[in-house]
Amino acid sequence: MANTLTGLYGSGWKFPVTFNEQGPETVEDKENIEQSLEILLRTQPGERIMRPDYGCDLQPSVFQNINAALLAQLRTEIVQAVLRHEPRVTLDDLVITQLEQLPSTLQVQLVYHLPGTNAVETVDVRLDWGDALGSKQ
Repeated sequence: MANTLTGLYGSGWKFPVTFNEQGPETVEDKENIEQSLEILLRTQPGERIMRPDYGCDLQPSVFQNINAALLAQLRTEIVQAVLRHEPRVTLDDLVITQLEQLPSTLQVQLVYHLPGTNAVETVDVRLDWGDALGSKQ
């Protein structure tokens, strides 16, 4: 099934970028899509010169209080970014929670499936409001 998925869902450079004797390390299939979703959430529109609309505009929310209205706004922004920039997935659910032990950190869980499969997958991304969305935990 991996060969079939690679043909459908592709491969790409591993993130963060690392090299071996053959060149850049790559990821395929599910791992490629997971990394693409995380990169999408961590990229501010305008950061990519050749794709200025690519990304998820979360930066303006960094200095707002985390409350139900903000979580709804973030949810809308994330869903729109996934629909616009990641056609390889069908988003089934999106859950955003504030971590009790780290009040400036949001846990974003994307639940999705790959069209043509019944397998439900999840990606968890932590967004640290205290670090202006920069840390990966």
